[in-house]
Amino acid sequence: MVNRIVYIMKDFLRILVVAAMAFAVACQTDTPVPTPEPEPGPGPEPEPTPELTLNVEVTNITAYNAKLRITPSNDEDEYACVLISADQQPVDVDDYEQMQFIIAQFMPAVFTGVTTHELTPLMPDTEYVVLAFGIDTATKLPTTDLYEVRFTSGKAAESKAE
Repeated sequence: MVNRIVYIMKDFLRILVVAAMAFAVACQTDTPVPTPEPEPGPGPEPEPTPELTLNVEVTNITAYNAKLRITPSNDEDEYACVLISADQQPVDVDDYEQMQFIIAQFMPAVFTGVTTHELTPLMPDTEYVVLAFGIDTATKLPTTDLYEVRFTSGKAAESKAE
């Protein structure tokens, strides 16, 4: 059995030596080596669509809820919106990377036209961020600038049990 293993190892070593010699000879030829095509990446950032702008308003803020209203500049284009606590928002990234993060991590709701929502339940005395932006749902890429509204929910009411 040991002899068989030694024989296999010698064969393996011969193959390695032949491969190394072939490689050395190939490197010395003047034949140009084709450069592989670069792999497709995420591509350049698409230009924001200037046609769509969003007006994001958060009103009637209490300790446990708030009212959200988003008014787009037109009723045809789609936009995404997400409510997150401020500590969930990525730091040290530009707006485009932040929008891509939101799409990937939060799968935000997509709307057209004016939308209003009750933001509930909120945690008292917590900072939140509403993030909204145009989106191409076919490519899942942002199409506008990022619109951001920060707000802090109210303090909890003190109650006493008697």
